[in-house]
Amino acid sequence: MALEPSLDSKMQFISLDWQMTDWKLSEDERNELIDHFHTKYGAEILFDSYPQLKEKNKLDPKTNSLYGILLNIEKLEIHSPESVTVTGGKYRSPLGAAGMTATWQKTKNGWEIVKTTDHWIS
Repeated sequence: MALEPSLDSKMQFISLDWQMTDWKLSEDERNELIDHFHTKYGAEILFDSYPQLKEKNKLDPKTNSLYGILLNIEKLEIHSPESVTVTGGKYRSPLGAAGMTATWQKTKNGWEIVKTTDHWIS
């Protein structure tokens, strides 16, 4: 979410989409994500793709801008239980999106980004 915070203005929801990966969440993991994002950002948490959000009328039809944020994971590499690399993006509109590849390391304080590459903004 820290990637391009200007996209977060007046967001009504955050949708987490990793349908392009074979990553499956347990019910506990899903609830942990919902609790984390809702507590930190106060928005509704969804697990929908862009087409699903469009079907649910979660975007302005005139601008194609979402009323919230779509976080998508295109690729997930699990190196160990304490290290993963994620390639994905943050989308709000055709002119408001950003993405990167980030390696995350689990520490005593939680997950922290230790390396970013391929950072882009539109």
